[in-house]
Amino acid sequence: ANMVVSGSTGSNFINDPVDGSLLIHDGTGTIDKWADTPVGDTTPPIVIATKDIDFGEPAVRKKLYKIYVTYKGDGSSITENYRTNGGTTDYGFDAGFGNVSVWTRLELKPDTASEAKSIYSCQLRLTGSCATNFMINDISFIYRTKGIK
Repeated sequence: ANMVVSGSTGSNFINDPVDGSLLIHDGTGTIDKWADTPVGDTTPPIVIATKDIDFGEPAVRKKLYKIYVTYKGDGSSITENYRTNGGTTDYGFDAGFGNVSVWTRLELKPDTASEAKSIYSCQLRLTGSCATNFMINDISFIYRTKGIK
């Protein structure tokens, strides 16, 4: 669910100098205040994407083995994908989020291993919808650098 009222929000957060609350400027010229509880529709479409991660070695090939995501809440309507080398092709995993009430570590393994080897960078993408109780605590990429040919 949205944490700010406007869906057109798209700037960095700033702190209100008066009370320290988080503020964000939206595309309509309005400054929105962060809400600790979601507002609006309970299942809007989401796009959560990491940056294109090269693990500090952009010129070195890697093999992505898995991605761990610690989460809780209902993420059963989320589609989990990854992209490689700054591309736009979505590759799948062999598992997905469920509906759990305690912090749970999800292991996302590429469903086709050959798509995740000899890559230079990767990006985790979560799309679809989720319940207002869905939370992510951390994300860990498990990979190995490959030898130079």
